[in-house]
Amino acid sequence: MTAARIVAVLALFAGVSVAQTVQSPSSARVMRVFHRSLRNSTRDVDRVTRELAALGPDAIAPLFEIAAGETSELAGEQTLHPARLESASELARMALGRMRERDVLLFLDGLVDDDSSPEVRLAAVRVLGDRQSSQALERLLDLGREYDPRELSSHAVRRTFQASLTRILSGNGSAWDRLGDELKSVGRPMLDWVVNALVQSGNPRSFEALPMLLGRDPGLDPLILTALSDLAERRPWLVEDELASAVTPFLDDEDWRLRKFAVVALGRIHSVDDLDQIAFMLEDEHPAVQRAARWSLEEMAGDDHGSTRGEWLGWFDRELESWADDRAEFEHDTERSNPGVVIAAVRNLARHPLFRHEAAELIVALLFERPELSVALCQALLQLGSGRAVPGLVDALSAQDADLRTNAWAVLTRLTGEELPADSEHWVQLVLE
Repeated sequence: MTAARIVAVLALFAGVSVAQTVQSPSSARVMRVFHRSLRNSTRDVDRVTRELAALGPDAIAPLFEIAAGETSELAGEQTLHPARLESASELARMALGRMRERDVLLFLDGLVDDDSSPEVRLAAVRVLGDRQSSQALERLLDLGREYDPRELSSHAVRRTFQASLTRILSGNGSAWDRLGDELKSVGRPMLDWVVNALVQSGNPRSFEALPMLLGRDPGLDPLILTALSDLAERRPWLVEDELASAVTPFLDDEDWRLRKFAVVALGRIHSVDDLDQIAFMLEDEHPAVQRAARWSLEEMAGDDHGSTRGEWLGWFDRELESWADDRAEFEHDTERSNPGVVIAAVRNLARHPLFRHEAAELIVALLFERPELSVALCQALLQLGSGRAVPGLVDALSAQDADLRTNAWAVLTRLTGEELPADSEHWVQLVLE
């Protein structure tokens, strides 16, 4: 891109004349900051974005032009330090994210319309995704509504919108206060993107938002039921009894597909209280629902205990009795000083995969009472594989006992799949997301 081309494009974005742009000191200062940054790959990215943001509202136009991808000549083959950023456009977007929101939104309102190029509109979507306010969410969804339905099927459009929605919903900004009202007027496929974004955000408030969408569109319900299951598996420590109650009504749906999705969701949520209803679905009129019910029962129980409702309910009665005995023994024996007795009681508790969540919560609490047994206790937690242990294990990262901290961190990485440092600050953020 030649200097003249940069001037012309900046003028187009800013809505001013070429002559005015040439005289604008902000555009020249933006370019100088970028040139210095690209020549020095070790420059602090945070400092660069603060320097760019400090240039004020006049810098929004040239920054947006770079964020929209007009960087070929500016960046050449150079990149910023790969451990930080790999493109000038991302750096520009970060700088815009530091600027006063009302100024950025005002600029976008005057820039994006039906005649805007695809690059400009998608750049606006990305910039809005860096905000977590109700205004940003409203404008983002408005942009989606303005798209031609054929454009919405584009992979690039879907990917960009969904990524921005995920970033907006990943925090706890005012966007959540606006989400419910906005969803009333959002149709498909944007509604599909919102559902996926709610799951990808990992935000606990997604557990409240997703059930609200059930029953709105029969074609969307399977996606929502699957999304609830995905979220429950990723953040099982956030699952409450109300979640299963939002799913169970679909067990009586006329559409066998929805019955199937509901049965699978209950199995993935690990709703022990609904085991009777899941077993009843073994007698459903549709074979796919029967297979789904058996899969869910085996998923929860950790093994196959029959092919009929009677066989499963018989096993469940016996398991309830066995669990009650082992739990009572655990509560009694863990008060004794003999390590062998305590470990035996823990192992008995861990042989009940159906009650893995409750067992994990009991065992992780014992970590703080008997830190010298952390190796055996953590092995039992790994055997159970329940994410309900995660909050307690995160607390254990702050324990005085070094072995307890090390063992807790090892289990956390296995249960969550996250390779975070062995300090509580990073893990607390994961739990609270």
